[in-house]
Amino acid sequence: MMAPRLAAFSAQKCDGDGPATAGAAHAFNNSLAAILMQLNLLQQNPELPGAVRESLQAIEAEAARARDLLREIRMAGSPQPPRLPTGADSMPGGSETILLVEDEAALRRYTALMLRKLGYAVLEAGDVPEALAVWQKSRGKIALLLTDMVMPGKMTGWKLAQALQKERPGLPIIIASGSSEEAPELPGGVVTFIAKPYSSSDLAQLVRQQLDQNRTPVAP
Repeated sequence: MMAPRLAAFSAQKCDGDGPATAGAAHAFNNSLAAILMQLNLLQQNPELPGAVRESLQAIEAEAARARDLLREIRMAGSPQPPRLPTGADSMPGGSETILLVEDEAALRRYTALMLRKLGYAVLEAGDVPEALAVWQKSRGKIALLLTDMVMPGKMTGWKLAQALQKERPGLPIIIASGSSEEAPELPGGVVTFIAKPYSSSDLAQLVRQQLDQNRTPVAP
């Protein structure tokens, strides 16, 4: 049962052009990122019993180890997107509005929940057409785009970023990707990458960094 589902998922993600393993790796990255995000959110509960917290921390450590092993495996074949320095666990927040575009429902849900806990307003979209509709309705509020690179259909996260930047040059953008092979050459500055699977602290720091370094007035 699992093999046909995985093959179909890979074909959809790769749109027939890439190897099936790319789709499998993309799915694994998303699942692992969702697990790490949920573990972090659970540990933020101040009423969590000590024994439960220790168990969650142990699970999180194993999930992080799996993430690092996956990156080592992928680095053997291709360069990776830049990573934030490790060892920093701060979770800076803000009050800006973020457009979050992610087709994996679980990862989108946990990412949105984490960002909202940090004070941000989050507008969610599950694909590029939905993201464009949200943008047309709420462009006057959106301060940053956070999107997956690989999306269903013909339009990638990078194409979405280009479309939004045509309307608002300088819009801060974060593109999530498991491999730099998925990414074109970027102009730098307002567009940056975060490697999947990412931690809550890495994402929180990068969001705050992009907003602070690339402040632009929102569109009327």
